[in-house]
Amino acid sequence: MTRRQRTDILAEIEKRESRSSRTTFYLPKSVRDALQIRVLTDGYGARGKGRWIEDTINWFLDPEISGLGRLPGSGDVAAKHAWKALVCYTGAIKGEKIVRDLIFINPATHHRLWKASLEAALYGIDLDPPIYLDASLSSVLRAAIVWRLNKPKMWAPRT
Repeated sequence: MTRRQRTDILAEIEKRESRSSRTTFYLPKSVRDALQIRVLTDGYGARGKGRWIEDTINWFLDPEISGLGRLPGSGDVAAKHAWKALVCYTGAIKGEKIVRDLIFINPATHHRLWKASLEAALYGIDLDPPIYLDASLSSVLRAAIVWRLNKPKMWAPRT
């Protein structure tokens, strides 16, 4: 194998790793319907759902933006785990028709979601009584979407 061939192979591997990955997640039907309306009213346009969700994930997991890391009247430990508790409790929603949705997420956000889902699942096990969650992207996505749907319009979409 020549040096040129090795360089081409490494470039192709790097290109594949930088592509957005297709991610399927599950939501209650009412949440999905509200999501579709909110994406439009927030100015993301008809094809902006992926950008809206990616912004939502970044804001939800950032305690300075979400406010979930600095809840008034709670101790440092409770505030530190507030987003995990929200993931656990929204993961326990039952009774409504669940629908599947699909988005494309960049690799960095995909990695961050997996890490957050594992942290939330481990946090749920330590609750009294324990909440057993599947360590899935859907759990964090669902919590982030529900969190943002309950907030007023935050910022204009990025371009």
